[in-house]
Amino acid sequence: MSAIDIIESVRPDVDPMPLVERRMIREQLFGVGHGDVSRNISARSASGAVVSTAPRGTRALAAPRGRSSGSMAKAGAGLLLFAALGAAGWAFVNRGSDDTETRSSTTTPATTEVTTTVASTTTVAPIERTGVTDDFPIVLPVNALAVDTVNIGAPAPGSSAVIFEAPDGTNVWLAEVDGDVGNTDGLDVQIIGALGVGTASDFVEGDPPSYQLQVPCGFVLLNDAPGQPLFRPEITGLLEATSIDGLATIDTTLPTGWSIIDIGTSVNTFTAQFQVPRGDTTAPVLLAQAPGGSLAQLAFGGRQFQATTFLGDTAFIDSAPLSPNLTSVFWRDGNTVFNVRSDQLGFSELEEFILSLEAVEITDWETRFDQVEPPAPPLESTCTPQPTFGTTLNP
Repeated sequence: MSAIDIIESVRPDVDPMPLVERRMIREQLFGVGHGDVSRNISARSASGAVVSTAPRGTRALAAPRGRSSGSMAKAGAGLLLFAALGAAGWAFVNRGSDDTETRSSTTTPATTEVTTTVASTTTVAPIERTGVTDDFPIVLPVNALAVDTVNIGAPAPGSSAVIFEAPDGTNVWLAEVDGDVGNTDGLDVQIIGALGVGTASDFVEGDPPSYQLQVPCGFVLLNDAPGQPLFRPEITGLLEATSIDGLATIDTTLPTGWSIIDIGTSVNTFTAQFQVPRGDTTAPVLLAQAPGGSLAQLAFGGRQFQATTFLGDTAFIDSAPLSPNLTSVFWRDGNTVFNVRSDQLGFSELEEFILSLEAVEITDWETRFDQVEPPAPPLESTCTPQPTFGTTLNP
């Protein structure tokens, strides 16, 4: 006997709901119709639906991805090869919210009376940030919300990233990507310690400081904090403490005062921009989540982290967002890293939004949005050796 049969067998006899009312409820929950129009994300967003309108289990093939090409120079700050966040995420920074208030989460102690002869015990429930596990590694809204964009972004082949904290509290971002033979087009290259280090030939004061470490194949990029001068002493010291051997292995003996915030291999990133109810209207909120990923990956290009408490535990708020009105929070829960950001909702409201989500399986995302998680992209280049982080960076 199926689960539906069991449920039906214990239900009381009641008059069936009129067809019109059933159709209205279904359309409120799942969107209107099952035709080609309603399978389009924009059409479903307009109807307030975020779930797939295809029969459950039906999967639409993801659109093929084009190959990234070209040398670095000033394009480093954008780092096309790190496609994990997708265009939707970075277009969002042109919106804004200047509310950066903080709020600590609290729970109410639960008191249980055991017997009349045993004293009552008081326990405090642990704070549950998202509830993600290895089996349920991502989160989605329980109720249907309109969505503007959804994307499963595959990383560039063989890519990894690390985010450092310098002695002055600024953050420095380092990434490596596999690829074809490196070149120095548009770069001024000088020797710093044992490294060849390239900077944009047309760099002017005030540009984001970015450095391309020379390797035989692929691409290695170091981005400093915004507003810093080129080759400031802290960066020069870090470069002098870094080596790249004949196998293109990158190692660093961290100078005094330096530390690693997070490091990891880049993985698929699940990104969606939801329209979150706010009074009589809605506000756009972009949520990026990467099961098995690192904060360094989500801090694409190099963000500036300021430690905070989000959902009762350690997190980071972007203290220098690309848009001055943007509230952007990064954190890890279980084996998944998250970034939530909005220009219209503040810190406390973003907490409330995350608390309203539930942990789900990857297949739930695939079914809801008609997207299939892409496989790891193959490396098409035959160039060797490809860059990798050594054990001093990734013990």
